[in-house]
Amino acid sequence: MAAIYLDRKDYKKAIAFNLSSLDYYTKRGDHEGQAFVLRDMGNIYRHLGNRDKSTYFYHKALAEAHHIGNLEVEQSANNLL
Repeated sequence: MAAIYLDRKDYKKAIAFNLSSLDYYTKRGDHEGQAFVLRDMGNIYRHLGNRDKSTYFYHKALAEAHHIGNLEVEQSANNLL
């Protein structure tokens, strides 16, 4: 859903959806879900031109992905830094 909002350039809704998703995954201990959402948050802030926040979220995604051994998210977050 956040990807649809991002495509429509509705960044407020994309952020809100991702924060809700991050809360959901965090409460369930789903580190893979967290890694994907954190990377997506980095993408949103990159589109908004906010380099500091995008870098922050990419680093968080990278750490989470590394922790669980998810190379897909780890590589994509690392490539976007």
